[in-house]
Amino acid sequence: MALMTPPDTQTANKVLNELTDIVGNINESAGLLAAQALILQARGREDFAKQQITKAFDLSVNKDSELVGWSGNLSRYFENQPAQDQYDYLESLKRRNTNPDIQTWLELFIVGRMITENGTDAASFEILEGLMGYSENPNIQIRAYKLFGTLLYSQDKFAQAASAWQDGIKLFSDDWEMNNNLAFVLSTKLGRHEEALSYGQTAIDQNLARSEAYETMAGIYIRLGKYDEAEQMIDTGSDYLLSIPASVTMLITNGRLQLARGNMIEAQSSLTDARSVLRSSPTAHPSLKTDIEEFEQEINSAED
Repeated sequence: MALMTPPDTQTANKVLNELTDIVGNINESAGLLAAQALILQARGREDFAKQQITKAFDLSVNKDSELVGWSGNLSRYFENQPAQDQYDYLESLKRRNTNPDIQTWLELFIVGRMITENGTDAASFEILEGLMGYSENPNIQIRAYKLFGTLLYSQDKFAQAASAWQDGIKLFSDDWEMNNNLAFVLSTKLGRHEEALSYGQTAIDQNLARSEAYETMAGIYIRLGKYDEAEQMIDTGSDYLLSIPASVTMLITNGRLQLARGNMIEAQSSLTDARSVLRSSPTAHPSLKTDIEEFEQEINSAED
């Protein structure tokens, strides 16, 4: 609500007050402090907002999961500001924290914004390669491997992305996301469908309640011509849809299954549903729009 245009700060503040009544002292909750910072920022009270987001950081430093959550709120805080402002802020936090783990987390957050801002900047690769070797904290190391592979993938370096994720899986074999990413790139970009199956299954086994892993496996089965197995993956995964992007992607995959089976009406229906779901999103998703357009071209080609 605080990030709406225009921001609905009154409603957001009401919700925050209600949560504070439940939780208690706002100064003891990093999540509430971060939420308050976003509301204050929307009201133009920048100094107080930054003070609260910094308090949220100080409460988060003793637990990696809370620090990761704080970084997500910080990204929203700096979303419409120059990247250099976020770099400077994170560097200021590094200067007042001597804990090597905290400093390395902050370095990871910096490179995350660098990638968002500059895409394939050479410095991003150099920093990530260093973080991938930071064995003192596996939580940092695993995120560096994920990000490194994603950066290579964004450059269409699919074989290198697969290699990066394979290296990460050698160290963190039970990470569902890297297994899912590897299964996806092996099948969709490198044509290694049989090899992709084992990684896709591991992704499901390690996180049964994520639709993305089932959608990846469904796509692999479609390319292998195993349509019944693909349908089972879609049916199961549809019970775990948690976001608009996941819903759109699953609809497209179901449409591809129908197309492969020659069910043109059902394929067209999935395309229509995917468009409808995407239109309902308050957030723009350019990559999903592209995915929908590509699927539409597949339908048109099949009809010719």
